Amino acid sequence: MRDAPFSGKVKLLTIRPVKREDIAGIDEVYRSGHDNVFSLPDLSNQITSAVVVKEGKIIAFGVVKIFSEAIAVLDLRESKIDRLQSMEMLMLEAVRGCVEAGITQLHVFSHDEGLAKILEKHYEFKPVKGIALVKELSNGEG
Repeated sequence: MRDAPFSGKVKLLTIRPVKREDIAGIDEVYRSGHDNVFSLPDLSNQITSAVVVKEGKIIAFGVVKIFSEAIAVLDLRESKIDRLQSMEMLMLEAVRGCVEAGITQLHVFSHDEGLAKILEKHYEFKPVKGIALVKELSNGEG
């Protein structure tokens, strides 16, 4: 809901799309205590972004990014060398596809610490802070 007012006990809050002139206000909110936890997301590859405004001041910013996740399913009955070569080929294809689509980040979720170490060492993946969560959306409902 755009430009939607939310009345609370004290002040009226509104939400609206991000404008170019909002960047300084977004940065100020980010530096209020988030800059040591995560990097401020840029506005590329987004589905939507918005700011919440109170009395003309930005008090919150949100963005929904297009999220690319690489998934590899390898036949564990095959030799280790074949699995490693398959992984190499799949990673090259994943990167190629993301670059071609203009996607700037590629994510992998792994339950295998050994695989995670390989991805870090050979493919320049980095661990992320925080807890991964997902919200299932069906039929456009939230």
